Amino acid sequence: MEIECPSCHLVGKINELELPPDGRRLNCPRCKNSFHVAKPPVAAGNKRLMNNCPSCQYSTFTDEMFAVCPKCGLTADNYHEKSRKQRESEQLLRDQEVLSRSYRNPDLTKDPTQDSVPVRVRAAQPVEVTAWLCAAVGVALVCY
Repeated sequence: MEIECPSCHLVGKINELELPPDGRRLNCPRCKNSFHVAKPPVAAGNKRLMNNCPSCQYSTFTDEMFAVCPKCGLTADNYHEKSRKQRESEQLLRDQEVLSRSYRNPDLTKDPTQDSVPVRVRAAQPVEVTAWLCAAVGVALVCY
């Protein structure tokens, strides 16, 4: 949990599990001022509890559940909110991709005027030579 010195406003973190139920007096390392830190109340009926932290991998290895990670301070509400926003953005990207995808046949979407130009198919070289030879032999036989 984060604490702040009331006189010099130095911010630091302490493990809230180490605090006794009635709190503790701490000395500020910067200004040497002494102040009281109370243990935060446990939220009743908090449905967002976890027994292992997804950020620092801290685990209780028991049935004990916590709403704030005692090691890194990650709150279950913040984690679940971030993961919900991330899932929503991923879903939005998938939806946009599905909407932009076309299921039409690409042959049917071409402009028909592009295919109307006749294409001259040229015969292969051996076929052309054989045709000229046959024509020459025919002309020679007619002349004979």
